[in-house]
Amino acid sequence: MQDDYQEQTGKGHALSACSVLVTRPQEQAESLCRMIEAAGGHAIRFPVIAIMPAKDIAAIQQVIQRLSDFDLAIFISANAVRFTMQQFPQPWPPDLKFAAIGKATASALAEQGISVDISPEAVFNSESLLSMPSMQDLVGKKIILFKGEGGRQLLADTLVQRGAIVCEANVYCRAMPDVDSDPLIHAWSKGKVNVVTVTSQEGLYNLDDMLGEKGRVLLQQTPLVVISERMLEVTRELGIQSPVIVAKHASDEAIVAALIELTNTHHVKDQR
Repeated sequence: MQDDYQEQTGKGHALSACSVLVTRPQEQAESLCRMIEAAGGHAIRFPVIAIMPAKDIAAIQQVIQRLSDFDLAIFISANAVRFTMQQFPQPWPPDLKFAAIGKATASALAEQGISVDISPEAVFNSESLLSMPSMQDLVGKKIILFKGEGGRQLLADTLVQRGAIVCEANVYCRAMPDVDSDPLIHAWSKGKVNVVTVTSQEGLYNLDDMLGEKGRVLLQQTPLVVISERMLEVTRELGIQSPVIVAKHASDEAIVAALIELTNTHHVKDQR
């Protein structure tokens, strides 16, 4: 994927005359925005999810105090790493193994001096982690999941089915930002939003709600880049009629490569 990204962006300004709505949480959006702008595009920042510390900090601290009881710690996201480290100063138990679902999560752990023992190499999701050989025979293994409140239960449920004893540590929560969407809708109606990027199902639903009736029509008519087939189903549920491309995974490089593919295929241009 990195090679695909470098090959595409190496051909001049691949996203020239394209304005891209970036809906990632504020703390996670800058890297993607910089890549879009490096490729000649214009990044419009409009977070549709706010990431905040979990409400029950005392419960997290109680779990963290018995980390030595666990065999494996799985981090669901870079946010899980960030909020966990706010609560637990190192050192970690020496025998504890670490797993990360994606590259960004593994990088966040590496920045904390933690080596990842288990992580998918291609597709970065729960299914890929669960397909790895080391995640098959889990009878009697004690596993702690560092994650956000809510979300999919596939990982936890499958680990239990395979015989693991699972503890979920909800270290952060998500909320819909309280922002005025009118300036965005006004610019969008003038042709100043050409493509939308969304990186979670919750983000899609939030964007739809935040735009309201007037903005929803614009969303339905604007090309999108999403990161999973499940999200593609949500776009259909929301009545989105424009072209939608699924990035190969959730990395910034994969999203930009999908943006370039979309703009090349459908000749998306800023109408300013």
